[in-house]
Amino acid sequence: MARELLEKVSPSQFHNRIKLVDEVDVAEKLKDIELPLLYIQATKDRIVFAGSGNEMMRHAKNLKIEQVDGSHMILQTQPEKCAELIINHVTSNKRMQSD
Repeated sequence: MARELLEKVSPSQFHNRIKLVDEVDVAEKLKDIELPLLYIQATKDRIVFAGSGNEMMRHAKNLKIEQVDGSHMILQTQPEKCAELIINHVTSNKRMQSD
């Protein structure tokens, strides 16, 4: 599914989009987030590096990484599993429920 979408984007458009994403750096802002965070990481993602989650953990206070088997766009390709993780994350954190 991801491959089909990527084939619809020209190489130059794809390069420009990746460049724009690469320019965004909100690492310092992660330190200010008090609520528990969930990072759903695709195990076979070839666009977002596996170390990205570890890098986020260096800055975020309450980050939990959950890995889901699949490639980039994991929310679209594994929606049931991701929804389950999100629901469990929200319902298991009393702080999330009260805020």
